[in-house]
Amino acid sequence: MNIVVCDDDPFVLDEIRQVIKIVLPDSSLIIIEQPVDAQTLLQLDPGLIVLGIARRDDTGLELLRKIRSGSSVPVITVAAAGDLDAMVQAFDAGTDGYASKPLRLMEFAARVRAVLRRWGYRF
Repeated sequence: MNIVVCDDDPFVLDEIRQVIKIVLPDSSLIIIEQPVDAQTLLQLDPGLIVLGIARRDDTGLELLRKIRSGSSVPVITVAAAGDLDAMVQAFDAGTDGYASKPLRLMEFAARVRAVLRRWGYRF
């Protein structure tokens, strides 16, 4: 399974790598640190997208909306802790799960497993 991660925070990327390595050891992790369009992203055939969003920059939410307009691939969004507005907007835009930065690794791992179980993935 391809796991596509779109974020530009090196610390968060390292945390996500650690979790994916444990939860989905046979997956391919594709890291995208620069802006990307939904069509290019979906051409990577993701089984899961982890998408960083930020209130100062709505490109993450806009990308989520575009992903949802053409795909039902599971998406977990990641944003700054305490940003209730970002969380609400992410769910309204179609995210399947949400995690706050800095990630709590065990919680993030549980969110990944929960989202993928809903999509039929067996652990």
